[in-house]
Amino acid sequence: MNLHDDHAIEQEILERLATLSTMQFDDVDRAIQTYLAVACEVTGTTTALIGDLNRTHQYIRAIYPASTGNLAAGSTLAREDTFCQYVDVTAQPLVVDDAEVDLRVQRLLERLETPVRAYLGVPIPASTAALTPTLCTFDPQVHRFTPIHVAALKLLAHQIAHWMPLLRAPATEEPPVALTNMSVAELNQIVAHDIRNPLHFLQGTLELLQDDPLLPADHALGSLLPQAYNSVLHIQRLVRDLVDGTALMTGTLSFVRHTIDLSTLIPEIVAVASTMLRSTCRIHLEIAPDLPALISDRDRVWQIVHNLVSNAVRYTEAGTITIRAYANDNHMLQIDVEDTGPGINPADSMRIWERHTRASTVAQGWGLGLAIVRALVLALGGQVGMTSTLGQGSCFWVTFPFVRPEPALVDYQPWRS
Repeated sequence: MNLHDDHAIEQEILERLATLSTMQFDDVDRAIQTYLAVACEVTGTTTALIGDLNRTHQYIRAIYPASTGNLAAGSTLAREDTFCQYVDVTAQPLVVDDAEVDLRVQRLLERLETPVRAYLGVPIPASTAALTPTLCTFDPQVHRFTPIHVAALKLLAHQIAHWMPLLRAPATEEPPVALTNMSVAELNQIVAHDIRNPLHFLQGTLELLQDDPLLPADHALGSLLPQAYNSVLHIQRLVRDLVDGTALMTGTLSFVRHTIDLSTLIPEIVAVASTMLRSTCRIHLEIAPDLPALISDRDRVWQIVHNLVSNAVRYTEAGTITIRAYANDNHMLQIDVEDTGPGINPADSMRIWERHTRASTVAQGWGLGLAIVRALVLALGGQVGMTSTLGQGSCFWVTFPFVRPEPALVDYQPWRS
């Protein structure tokens, strides 16, 4: 398609939107169906819908045509099974010309009942504290979306925003099980608070003792101090995993956006993890120069990477742990943590992401670490995976989407999970 064709398409879209702006509607359902039909028309797709996202699900408010596959007005989807989750996380349009080659959404295709090959979604500027509405169009065939299509859909989203208060909304009352889970979450927070205080005291005391030049001279005490210190750190990690695991289960975990410099963050994590490093191991960093800033929750990204690095340190008896950070071919920020440890049995390759599962008995814990990593990465709009060769080592990787660093998106802005 040449520039002349693009210009002709742009003119057609502008004329269609101009015509729509002059129309008068006295019925909200008729108005919404018209807007959705025009969304399909101007983007060249077959289906358009309005969905409300909360922490755990997406509620379909309206769809055109009336039903597509398993989608219909009033139906509900798990949040992690939707393309729209990335629109919520980034607060930016999501453009997918071919889902089969786009790593941001590629893994979703196995779980979707409705065939989606191309997708274009934008946020509707009518969000509340609990819900984020999105307008999206999709097609079972590959599609080439242009900035013209994105601009047209954003304009339609602004027009639809005026009708959102009149459109049928999902029920907001939480079922009893959710209230029960909230009680469990509150109990865990209280327990964690009471445990963390003495742990912080123990950690500080042990750090002071290890810095005392006289005490390490005592061979017996000098060998016990590092073990005691690492045990305290291990208990703190277990408490954190327990609290975060419960928060993720109940949908109460919140996020804050920051501007993150990975070239600074990753060395910080390595410095902490190196305290547990065996003398037979070393950590090697490969951070790409001019790496773009990441817009995400700094504490959670720190937690994700630290969890992967500390796992590699615990499981690697000898050799090298390599940490890479770079922009991959799919315009995502990618972090690899590769080790020369025992590797993972292929039979365990999927189970390790489940709660209360460990691929080995070498390390002790709740078995929540990788399950939390996966849940956090997905909530932050990324993907996570692993490759491994038994007896040679493993490589765990995570990706995060680029987000344009606009003032409205960065630095201590509340963010739902």
